[in-house]
Amino acid sequence: MQISAVFGILLSPILIAITVKYYAINFGTFWNGIALLFVCLGSAASAIVSFGTRRVYVLFMLYFNRFFGRHVDYAATIHEILSLARAKRTGYTNFVSARKNVKNIFLRECAELLDWGEAEVSRENLRSLLETRAKIFNQRYTHEAQVMKAVTRFPLMYGSICSLIILLAALMARKRAPALEQMLFLVGRSIIPIYYGMVISFIFLIPVYKNLEEASREDHTMREMVVEGVMMIHDSVQIKFLEEAILSFLLPHERGFKLSKQG
Repeated sequence: MQISAVFGILLSPILIAITVKYYAINFGTFWNGIALLFVCLGSAASAIVSFGTRRVYVLFMLYFNRFFGRHVDYAATIHEILSLARAKRTGYTNFVSARKNVKNIFLRECAELLDWGEAEVSRENLRSLLETRAKIFNQRYTHEAQVMKAVTRFPLMYGSICSLIILLAALMARKRAPALEQMLFLVGRSIIPIYYGMVISFIFLIPVYKNLEEASREDHTMREMVVEGVMMIHDSVQIKFLEEAILSFLLPHERGFKLSKQG
């Protein structure tokens, strides 16, 4: 579990509660159960209509997997690439045996393509195939993040609709023009749904979107590492050079952490 994520999730509501308590007489001033239900259910309905129940479910499951610490493990990927490279140098049988133990599915599938000889597939065509696979995966993951970005707009939209309904209903229910104090009260009450929409979007949904965007970046980096590693295994490049080439995809602080984690 990510300690920083837990800290952020707890800190945001605490800050809101402190601010509300400081400026309002009581929390009941900011409570409107019907408006909150309208914003939540309306946003969920729009998300389901736009993208389907399964897509929305998968998006949140991806986020919760990252929340509980399931990030891309660069160290494990590097270790498996190097293990395959060493096994290939000792013979095809050992390479096939080592390949079966690879946990990274994308790496295992790419390594299986090395069964094709150069007489069947040229080096250029093999690299093109691997890069196409990595590109397609990246496009799909990026699209998932963009779907969540679209979902972040729904609470604000339904909050605005609910606010307008509350204000219009209150004004049209009166036979005469309301006094200034009453008008200010009505305006204040009508803003509460917008407040709910902003809280849901900015504190909960947008962080999920940014988290998925970061997951897409990490996944793309990992797949680029795999493509380059498999091509170097194909070319029987020296192990040390292979390791340095793969590490070049990582930032210096990522290399240091991951390497120390390996060793």
